[in-house]
Amino acid sequence: MVTMSQEEYAGHKNKKCPACGSKKIDPQGTETYLGVATQEIGCDDCGSLWKESYSFSGFEMLIDSNKEK
Repeated sequence: MVTMSQEEYAGHKNKKCPACGSKKIDPQGTETYLGVATQEIGCDDCGSLWKESYSFSGFEMLIDSNKEK
């Protein structure tokens, strides 16, 4: 049973299990596809497994090596 909403989960900076509230979570590898990154996370206390999704929203050029001096 999910004990927190999407907003509550994000408010905890994704560091708690959304099912039981435990901080004993185990993030797995990150996968990316077509501008979306996903990561599976498991809870060591209750055994729940969930997936976080992140969408590409843009980029900021830090150094432009092609810019004329």
